[in-house]
Amino acid sequence: MSRNQQFLVVLFLGLAVRLLLIHLPGTEDMRTNQIWGAWAEERGITRVYVFDDSDYLNKFRLFMRGAPIPVSRVQVQTSLGIMDHVPDYPPLSLYIFWLASGLAKVMGGGQLQAGALLNVMFNVLPVLCSLGVVLLARRFAREEELAFSTVAVAAFWLNPALILHTPVLGYVDAVFALLGLGSLIGAYRRQFTLSVILLALACMTKPQAVLIIPIVAVVIWAERSGRLLRRTLLMFGLFLLLPFLPFILTGHFLASMRGIVQVAHVGYLSSQQTNLWWIATWIYGAISHGTAGALASQVTMLRVEEPSSLVLSGVRLGALLMWIGFIVLNLWWLRQELERGNRLSIFWAAAVQTYGFTMLSLYPKENHLYAFFVYALPLLFLGRRELGGLYATLSLVFGMNMFLIDGFGRGGEGPGHTLRMLGGFDLTLIIALGNVVVFAWLMTRPRWLYGLARNAEPSHLADRA
Repeated sequence: MSRNQQFLVVLFLGLAVRLLLIHLPGTEDMRTNQIWGAWAEERGITRVYVFDDSDYLNKFRLFMRGAPIPVSRVQVQTSLGIMDHVPDYPPLSLYIFWLASGLAKVMGGGQLQAGALLNVMFNVLPVLCSLGVVLLARRFAREEELAFSTVAVAAFWLNPALILHTPVLGYVDAVFALLGLGSLIGAYRRQFTLSVILLALACMTKPQAVLIIPIVAVVIWAERSGRLLRRTLLMFGLFLLLPFLPFILTGHFLASMRGIVQVAHVGYLSSQQTNLWWIATWIYGAISHGTAGALASQVTMLRVEEPSSLVLSGVRLGALLMWIGFIVLNLWWLRQELERGNRLSIFWAAAVQTYGFTMLSLYPKENHLYAFFVYALPLLFLGRRELGGLYATLSLVFGMNMFLIDGFGRGGEGPGHTLRMLGGFDLTLIIALGNVVVFAWLMTRPRWLYGLARNAEPSHLADRA
């Protein structure tokens, strides 16, 4: 077969698998998203964050007078179940959930109800966006005259871990990741206005998109143009604000902001992400029980607010310092590579930034490594074995992390949970240990493997820079 025929076979095979699985119910996160969509459909999108601005202004006035501030609790009924907290997603995601719920209601004869139709409506956009990632990365590779590789396409599109993520478990990361990839390509091509617009839209879809803000900022700063910096800052701020306009005009802006800032709260040492802190969770849990047998118990999430522990009281600060130090070093490498004319390093910087976040920060959950595979995809067309090996290894880590925690989603958790404890100990610890080893290996490679992209980059790209 020709290369184009190989590509089409891979494309249609991956699409067929996803279409067969698109009706699945996903995790509890997907159910929560569906309830948010039902609430927005029933009460109106501007009411999706529940409260009015006046509620928060009244609380502020009480605070200024030193009066007791009432606690606002959410317990509202929707056609799909009870919504027990204010949504903590940015507005673009909630617009998507609102639209998906409305379509499901129309196609369901005017009644919104849980089931395959609703699941399909919520899965279809993430599936289309993951397809968009493949098409965008392939087009980029062809236009920049990188080597065509069916294997590179298959590494993403036929990757079992990424199929498990979307659509089996119903995560929506593909939407913001596609926008993020578009932003990085725009930065690579010096189309900075387009880059910051897409970046703003990505941030307004899921908060994890903020990880590449420093990447794009360094690329713009490297142009040494004050006018460019001012223009891109203005455009970025404008497109951050635009999704909030309906809330501003109807008196629900403070409510929307209050909902979004909830993600800044870290409740656990590790939210089921098999990273450095998952191992620390296991060790601390075993020590607190005081028996060797506890080492073989299933690891459970540990609240970092636990007041009796002096050890945990400094965890937030320690994790924050590690994370900041990592970002500084990553941006340093990126800056040096840009000075060498290696603009492909933009994609590696974004991928490494995502991986470091999932390893060192307290915020990530089991699905948050997804963007790594999107941002690193253009580099797979370079055909570098070490990059390909890392991509494959982290795919295994990512897939096993999700499967052992979530199985195949609601009603299908059994296989994952059974495998997790099949050997008499928690298999997630082995995955976490392997993840730490891989991360340590990457951190000890010369220049964190940035040189692979530089060495493999076609000479005409460096000349263009």
